[in-house]
Amino acid sequence: MDWFLFKDGDFCGGDASSESCNSFRDALQKLSTKPQNDSTIAYQYYAPFSRMFTKPIGRGATWSGEHKPYNLFVQGKDTGHRSNGKLLIYLQGVDCCGGDGKIENEVKSYEQAFELVKQWNNTDGAVFLHEPS
Repeated sequence: MDWFLFKDGDFCGGDASSESCNSFRDALQKLSTKPQNDSTIAYQYYAPFSRMFTKPIGRGATWSGEHKPYNLFVQGKDTGHRSNGKLLIYLQGVDCCGGDGKIENEVKSYEQAFELVKQWNNTDGAVFLHEPS
């Protein structure tokens, strides 16, 4: 897994903790001390407060693009798919509940879901595969 940056990406709320962080460079240095290979924890550097927030899943954070200049760091895998200058990354064990747009039923595998996502070509959102249903 690698680190990826969502520039001006924001998970509002759901903070588990925060720590002082004086610059983007300082944020990058702090990431090197965080648990590796874990998509279930994001870190958010917010320059106006000079803070880095820890955002684990399951604490009620809401995805938003309204606040700037947030810098949201996540760990995932590059799928190799590119569209409109953006790359598609895979985060294992992560779900943003609510806000459902398009729902496709009877998707049975990661491979099938991956092909659908490429066909949809929507680079302004996230897609989640709920394997049990």
